[in-house]
Amino acid sequence: MSQRGLMLFAYRKNTQEAVHVEEVARGGACECVCIICGEELIAKKGNIKQHHFSHNFEANCSAESALHKLCKQIIKNSKEFMLPAPKGKFFYFCEPLLEQKMGDIKPDVVIENEEGIKWLIEIKVTHAVDDKKRKKIERERYNVVEIEAKAIYDEVTSIKELEDALINGVKHKKIIPWDNNNPEHNSKDSSLIKWIIGLAV
Repeated sequence: MSQRGLMLFAYRKNTQEAVHVEEVARGGACECVCIICGEELIAKKGNIKQHHFSHNFEANCSAESALHKLCKQIIKNSKEFMLPAPKGKFFYFCEPLLEQKMGDIKPDVVIENEEGIKWLIEIKVTHAVDDKKRKKIERERYNVVEIEAKAIYDEVTSIKELEDALINGVKHKKIIPWDNNNPEHNSKDSSLIKWIIGLAV
């Protein structure tokens, strides 16, 4: 990550509310815990290095894993998701499922609307959809919306900005079609529409 792998998000100790390092007090007064391991963090907010969270001890928790987990939780807590062009509209869904296997693919989040249309979600932090997964997508005729979570991470300075970019934004989302000759392949037949919203680590 261009932020040199620094951890910029954490949970408030008492409420489990997600926060950005710029939204809390310095040092242990931030009263935050790690998104991955749940241990207490300190907010390093000096005048030289970039502000970030740090454990009080050596830990293996990565900023990438924390971002991936947080993004999944944000989408799970929402009931809508803005699709990028050529769709360019909100998809409203019911209760989502995390890590639900769909055929040979195990997306990060599965969302489904009242009409039974499912969207399979993955968050890209370090790895994009590879050729192997693309072939599975083509075989099953899924569509993919890939979210560039790393790019979002590098731009935001608050949890609200992260939520807005993930749910309402389109700047860092792109559709990866299974039919390269027709990006709007299933638009005339909603019964065939299947989607994967890419958030893959």
